[in-house]
Amino acid sequence: MLTVQCTKCNGEGKTPLPAYLADTLALIPRRGVVNATELCRKMGSVGMTAMCNRLAELFALGLVERSRQYRSGRGKTCWAYSRTPEKAEK
Repeated sequence: MLTVQCTKCNGEGKTPLPAYLADTLALIPRRGVVNATELCRKMGSVGMTAMCNRLAELFALGLVERSRQYRSGRGKTCWAYSRTPEKAEK
């Protein structure tokens, strides 16, 4: 089980990663990148705003990295997410 720093005790303890974030993290490949649109398609029941919020939370926790190197099918540049190697394997 992946744990993150507890925000209620100023980071002194650990708390389990919430299930909705663990589900999202599980869909991000260990190698390569993925964007929010692709993750929405994989999950099916999650909207774009919710997915972007989940990815932002994972980024804030240091569990994923993001870059603007990804080009969508429409030619727009968007955030590309990949797992942070040292934390995502634990």
